[in-house]
Amino acid sequence: MNRKFLIITLISLAAIWSQAAEVKLTDLSPAATEFGMVKDPQGFSQIEGAGKMDLGPFTPMGSFFWKDNRKIVKAVDLAFKFKDGERYNSRLENVFAVGGEFITGVGLWVKSRNMYHWVEYDVPAGTTRFTGHLYVSDDVCGYIPHSNPMNQEFSARITADDKDVFALDKQRLQVSAGGGEKLADLDFAIPPGTKRLRFRLQASAWGDGNNNIELILNDGRFVTER
Repeated sequence: MNRKFLIITLISLAAIWSQAAEVKLTDLSPAATEFGMVKDPQGFSQIEGAGKMDLGPFTPMGSFFWKDNRKIVKAVDLAFKFKDGERYNSRLENVFAVGGEFITGVGLWVKSRNMYHWVEYDVPAGTTRFTGHLYVSDDVCGYIPHSNPMNQEFSARITADDKDVFALDKQRLQVSAGGGEKLADLDFAIPPGTKRLRFRLQASAWGDGNNNIELILNDGRFVTER
């Protein structure tokens, strides 16, 4: 009986040990964050550098950003609802909406062409992979006081100590408010010894759109495969 119990215990321990350990992205705090403007290749804007944005005539009313340059939604508030006639706006810091459904995650946000935003995380010791999903939210208008369909053109990059591990270039045309969607499933190896993972969003220089682009890193996990 004791021998049988010992065998069962050893099998159970082996099964537990073989399972991958996971750390949720939403349970961690970013090591660094930044938003700003890259140089306009077309020369229309002279605004460039970290902490800056060029929204043209809408700059006085639209130049707000998330507190500490980050938005982390750890859980869906089941009691939260929009009022009649109210629509989702990226400015909200307690909720993400995609296709009318609320989801959790870590946000990336740009509000004009040539704007960028990134968040960077220390990689937990022993991490071998990163998994998750990448969404674009329902808000395409942002600070613009109308709900007409808008265009979006942007690049999303994930780098491991400055080396690309994921890249996406995307153009979305005539997108209506509420038209968020999944962009990609994430599942990639993290090179041994990687110290930091950076998630970056940058709007293109295209002038016919890019008024609001909000990406969501949903169910992101640092995975240690034993």
